[in-house]
Amino acid sequence: LSIFSQEYSLGMYLLKIAKEINPDILIVVGGIHCYVAPESVINSKAVDFMCLGEGEVVFEKLLKSLEGSASYAEIKGLWFKKDGKIMKSLQDKYVDLNKIPFLDYSEYDERQFIRPFNGKVYRSADISLTRGCFERCIYCLHDKIYQTYNSCNIRKYGIDRFIAELEYLTKKHQLDFIRFQDSSFLNVSEEYLTEFSKKYIDKISLPFVIDSTPQSITYNKIKCLKKMNCESISIGIETGNEFYRKKYLNKMATNEQILNAYKIIHKFGIRTVGFILLGFPFETRDLIFETIKLIRETRVCVPNVGFVYPFKGSKLREIVIKNKLFDESIETNNSPQYSRNCLAIRNPNISKDEYKGIYRTFLLYCKLPERYYPDIKIAEKFDTKGNKMYKKLRDLYVGKKLYNEYLC
Repeated sequence: LSIFSQEYSLGMYLLKIAKEINPDILIVVGGIHCYVAPESVINSKAVDFMCLGEGEVVFEKLLKSLEGSASYAEIKGLWFKKDGKIMKSLQDKYVDLNKIPFLDYSEYDERQFIRPFNGKVYRSADISLTRGCFERCIYCLHDKIYQTYNSCNIRKYGIDRFIAELEYLTKKHQLDFIRFQDSSFLNVSEEYLTEFSKKYIDKISLPFVIDSTPQSITYNKIKCLKKMNCESISIGIETGNEFYRKKYLNKMATNEQILNAYKIIHKFGIRTVGFILLGFPFETRDLIFETIKLIRETRVCVPNVGFVYPFKGSKLREIVIKNKLFDESIETNNSPQYSRNCLAIRNPNISKDEYKGIYRTFLLYCKLPERYYPDIKIAEKFDTKGNKMYKKLRDLYVGKKLYNEYLC
């Protein structure tokens, strides 16, 4: 089982059932949650082995050891139980991306490949060209990965190796769309991307979407992506106040860089998404409207809004606990009670109900002219008048098909 923190409680519950059905089954757990809470994972009665770090090589060595050809006690990055004790081994280096096997999606239900995007339905799958991120956002856990390996390298596949895997996956699963899951797909040089684009166009040429950062957007890179058939680029804005973004989120992109990035992308006619997070500590309503103002200036096609969560191991969690803005008791079995549309961090400046109202009207504030703002403010309220106004404005949004457009 590979788990994120928000899936931990469910994962342990399912593994417990597996053990009850067959006590002899061996259970291995890995994933990002293991970086931040390894002790709680390995101490679970259902868990026999835990991988701390990248698992491709660890898992292969474990399988061979279980066949009797080696001892798993010597496997770097593998924790296990022996005679009532926890045996620990830290990872010593990253895996060589070019030596790991191709992704194997053969066990997935066929329906997992059927996905909607921008009004159409495709056969799509996920893959990453790179691993790592140069940013150190306080709500992210890349630092925990870097601490495990004592290295913060951003790694990428060899181009021929990666193209070969794409050819294999697209043919085997009849894919007609690709979702790149890199933290920032453009964390590569223009030279690398130029060479990659030529071979992608020649061998693959499927439409795709990526995530990126404002700092990594250049005219030449976006020109390459356009030729490659890139359909959409998502960028993390998070909040519109530059000072707040740098001081409290540790995100170094300036508003000028954000505006310039979207300007370049729109010049090539590529759809854009902006990731927005609400609910950061010390946030105010004015700060939120600075974010809305920045979005309106960027003309990002799809503002994607949600609430931030202080995951275990993140610097954000340290801050909110220190300032008594987060109650850890809401978590069970080390699993956050996370939902993208629910506030997690207490804020003395904005009530929970006000946050709920801002969340449901956020796109309306972004996409409609400012003359609608008094009506949108009414629509923030979850009473009869507010719900009626929200339906009226939502119908306007749908009727004008503002999914990728602005009325203002």
